[in-house]
Amino acid sequence: MIDEKELLAIAAENETMTWFKNEEKTMKPGRNAITLLVMAILATMFGQIDVAKSQVVTDGLLSYWTLDAADIDGQTVKDAWGDRDGKIIGNTHSTAGRIGDALTFDGDGDYVDFDPSGLPEGDASRTMA
Repeated sequence: MIDEKELLAIAAENETMTWFKNEEKTMKPGRNAITLLVMAILATMFGQIDVAKSQVVTDGLLSYWTLDAADIDGQTVKDAWGDRDGKIIGNTHSTAGRIGDALTFDGDGDYVDFDPSGLPEGDASRTMA
């Protein structure tokens, strides 16, 4: 069982993303793009979450990026659930993670970009975890 205190959820409203005990960080995603910095955070910040792929919650799931090396082809990060493959931007590469593999970011314009078409629009809250 996963302790809910160990989970990371990001609620994005407009261009502000909230994470880590309600601290707010401003993110400007660029033209119709949503960055996946959250995946790097998940891969590096949590040490004791033991989740197998079979435990992924699928109800309402739109996309799922494992970030495992087997699911990365060149600069393409495969969407294991939907059809929103991501494109690696910058100096990002695969490394061993806490759960499978992860991506490393050097903090200089690195991110994973994907086409957000088909995602909910408007001012409604969204959760990325």
